[in-house]
Amino acid sequence: MIRHRRSQLPLARLVSAIRSGSHFGRGKLLVVLIGGAVGLGAPSGAAAATVSSFGFNGSFANAYYRFDPAACVRWTTSVDAVDGRSHDNLTGQTSRSTASITIIRQDVCDPSASTVWYSGWTYLGPDDFDVAGNLGSASLNTTIVVLPYADCCDRRFPIGFPRTVRIALTWDGSNAPMTHDTSNSTDPFWDYGRLVTVRDSTMLRAAVASGTISDGTIDYTSDHQSASARLTRTTQGIVAIKG
Repeated sequence: MIRHRRSQLPLARLVSAIRSGSHFGRGKLLVVLIGGAVGLGAPSGAAAATVSSFGFNGSFANAYYRFDPAACVRWTTSVDAVDGRSHDNLTGQTSRSTASITIIRQDVCDPSASTVWYSGWTYLGPDDFDVAGNLGSASLNTTIVVLPYADCCDRRFPIGFPRTVRIALTWDGSNAPMTHDTSNSTDPFWDYGRLVTVRDSTMLRAAVASGTISDGTIDYTSDHQSASARLTRTTQGIVAIKG
């Protein structure tokens, strides 16, 4: 049965998020299975249908830290890295491996104080990020320039100057079981005039991340062990038919 609804993300935004690794930084990558989608057909009465597809296959690593260096100050840090390859059948565009970081500073004693965010991302070289085939381990070594923002009036605005953050992390997932989830879409849906189907196969392992995340003054990993971390390998795909 075909549902007539809009997805939570328009297709263009969904594909853009996958390319950057941001939206699926916790284990959602895409690979295309066109054969299964062509059988879905186009909307009734449509002339020539256009089939667009986006595929991505690769690995993710995520680490999350939180520590309170002072009585009222809390730092929360999240690092995401992705090593994968994508393909867009209409544009021929492919992706590159990337890493991103978000650092949040909060004054937990003063609710009226602005929350400060530091965020940035970078492309990765061939030796910067490595994930073992069984998701038992991973390593990330890179430098990211982050720009500080502050919350005000339901928006964020830049404050201060960029700072450079050096990331040197390793993940150990050898003590956690592997979970495997496969989902084949049998219920396509309409999204902004397109008939869309999504399929995925994901392997996931909880991990412990250790190392340093430092701007030369503050080490945002505190005791150098993550509050939570995981390693993911996913094959997933989007096919959209527009009549």
